[in-house]
Amino acid sequence: MLILVFANTICLSYLQKAREKSRFVERYIQDAIITTAIGAIAGTFLKVNGMDGILITIKNGYASLFMIVLLPPIIFESALNMHKRSFFKNIGSILTYALIGTFLATFLTAILLYFLSLNSFVFPFTFAECAAFGAIVSATDPVTVLAIFKKMNANKNIYSLIFGESILNDAVAIVLYKTIHEMSEANYEGTWLSPIINFNFIFWGSCLLGAGVGLLCAIIIRRYVTYERANSNNGNNRENGNSQQQQGENSEVTMMILIPWVSYLVGEGTGLSGIVVIMFCGITITKYALPNLTKISKRTTQRLYGNLSSISENMVFIFIGIGFFSYNHQWAHLGIMALILTPLIITFARFLQIKFISHILNKFRKKNKITNAFQTVMIYSGFRGAMAFALAANADADFTSDQAGSKMLTLTLMYASLTIIILGTFLVPVLQKYNVAGADDDSIESN
Repeated sequence: MLILVFANTICLSYLQKAREKSRFVERYIQDAIITTAIGAIAGTFLKVNGMDGILITIKNGYASLFMIVLLPPIIFESALNMHKRSFFKNIGSILTYALIGTFLATFLTAILLYFLSLNSFVFPFTFAECAAFGAIVSATDPVTVLAIFKKMNANKNIYSLIFGESILNDAVAIVLYKTIHEMSEANYEGTWLSPIINFNFIFWGSCLLGAGVGLLCAIIIRRYVTYERANSNNGNNRENGNSQQQQGENSEVTMMILIPWVSYLVGEGTGLSGIVVIMFCGITITKYALPNLTKISKRTTQRLYGNLSSISENMVFIFIGIGFFSYNHQWAHLGIMALILTPLIITFARFLQIKFISHILNKFRKKNKITNAFQTVMIYSGFRGAMAFALAANADADFTSDQAGSKMLTLTLMYASLTIIILGTFLVPVLQKYNVAGADDDSIESN
């Protein structure tokens, strides 16, 4: 895997040089497409050479690797480098898209898929399986879109809406999937109110725990920084003072490195959602701890997590390429109608979700309305990637009746690959057509 990441880094560096020379490459070839292609080539090589044992190990271990190793730096980096002013300015709209919108997309997908299943258009899923699949594919991953937004100096409101929805709806999708899976088990004894109570307890409990962990870390860092600076100022000589300051900066960075994994383990250990805990811990850290770090520590932390996040995201796209082209999928059992209709259902659910929520929100937004152009961009930005793949990998083990989980994994990987390749190819022309660039005082750079 490290060899593939290294090869991908080299390929992306050449791609960057090619963009400077070719307008076609700049407009139509995105990083995610190249990275997924590298994964596809590697997976095909393993498949052709009969290395099925490696593929099975990758398939069985991806979900745990992603949740424990790859996702924490991605979530924490998003919280560290968010545009706080526009994020909190749009927090009501973001929560509406992430909470109500994710519920809406999940159950629209579930109802439509179950209807087709009852009428023998697709494989006969139960409603619980349809709902679980709806939760899986409701998790969006607009990493490529946000990267291009930064290059285009996009309007900060549309950037914050897409960014905020993506990091929050991942958390909602995780909790929703777990709740649906628990309800689907044969020994489930709860009432119809139990899943609602359970969802709210896990989600909002994780939010509070994350904020609490973040505040505790901020207090510890504040006290430690104050102590170290006092010792540095009281040093016997300048060289000793500089040495103590450097040691203090190293300790600050070390603490910042450990925080996302500590908060994840605390969340999972208490029976809550570790990912939600990381996210709200990161938001709290950004607000109350980062301002207390030295400039060197702050810059080092942000660059470090920027690199870790980039590497983690590239590894996810490599895994998607390997999985889509190399796993033993359920193509024959699903049938051609399922392969055609399922992407249409997911896209239609995304369309209705954005249009309905935007219509409601615009009634309460006196200015900065969510225009039709912004709504179209939000619909187009509904890529599926890391989180959907991880939940589908869990479903492969959770829903074993008639290999329903394996069929969910097949459909999820197919849709993720389609969004990365097809939507990714035409992403820049679409964003340019709908003019997402902000005015000087309304852009990402000005924020």
